[in-house]
Amino acid sequence: MRRLIILAGVLAVLACKKDTTGPDTRQAPALDPRNFPVGVASCGQESGTLQMEVRSPNGRFPVPGAVVYVGEEDCGATTDSSGRAVLQGLSPGSKSVVIQAGLFRSQTSQTVQAGTTAVSVNLSQGGVRLAVFYGVYDAIQNVLDSLGFTYDFFQSTDTLLDPDFFSDYDMVFINCGAVGPYADTAAYGQNIRSYIQGGGRLYVSDLAIPFFVDMPFDSQIRLWREEWFDDPYGGQGMDTTAWAVDSLLISAVGLDTFTVQFLSGWIMLDTVLAPGSQVLVEGPASPDQGLFVVPYTEEFSFGNGKVFVTSFHLEGSSPEEVERFLQHLIFRF
Repeated sequence: MRRLIILAGVLAVLACKKDTTGPDTRQAPALDPRNFPVGVASCGQESGTLQMEVRSPNGRFPVPGAVVYVGEEDCGATTDSSGRAVLQGLSPGSKSVVIQAGLFRSQTSQTVQAGTTAVSVNLSQGGVRLAVFYGVYDAIQNVLDSLGFTYDFFQSTDTLLDPDFFSDYDMVFINCGAVGPYADTAAYGQNIRSYIQGGGRLYVSDLAIPFFVDMPFDSQIRLWREEWFDDPYGGQGMDTTAWAVDSLLISAVGLDTFTVQFLSGWIMLDTVLAPGSQVLVEGPASPDQGLFVVPYTEEFSFGNGKVFVTSFHLEGSSPEEVERFLQHLIFRF
């Protein structure tokens, strides 16, 4: 559900069991899904098993890659591609269960019986505040809508010139086709850096990357430049196979390859990674798959925050696998 906020400014177009708890301030996730087994965890020798299915805030989709943790037993598991985690060997009785996926965190009390106790929980948005900026070819807000999140929607990026803007949001999404405010590029770049350093989360897709990531974080990300193409917008239009190369992503989405669609002129990320950057998805740079392989999606940390950039996104009739990947990115924040 969006709340539309329209600000005056220039918008240029480029080619391209429920609970009520949650974080109300930006903070680094306390439970890292990489530190827990995927799907099933053995917690002890007792007779109780907790089988928990974690779903999106509206209950429509499973949430893979979430941590289900029982503090009394100091035991947890990461949900598999179906959103399920099974904790075996628990002592029967009342348990405080924490469910966390990125910044989204819920807590619920469950009574574990001898045998299997099966529970389904919708992960709460809690106090996590989201902002989305309009773009021409991407529409990450459609994914947020499908999951049941609420957010504020902005038509213009001029609001990024106000440093106080960022204090209202934990996660900011900038769609392909949005461009930076022309009034003062240094100011909004510094505002973005300060926001991420303080713990903010930023998603930027395709043609918005040079404005909102490459400029503020030039040392953190690299784009193909003039020595290879006339400009960074060098990708050719194509439907191609992308390869997931991150283990958490593969276990969450449940596959290691999927089809992506590019229109012409997409942003091409450099094969030489900046320090601290991690490739999540890669694929061919052109329809000739023998040419060379480039990153399609990267993430990097800066201070206490995190940035995701992706060359592919919701374009035209994107396959279901792309939406599953984007869902994972949202919960991975």
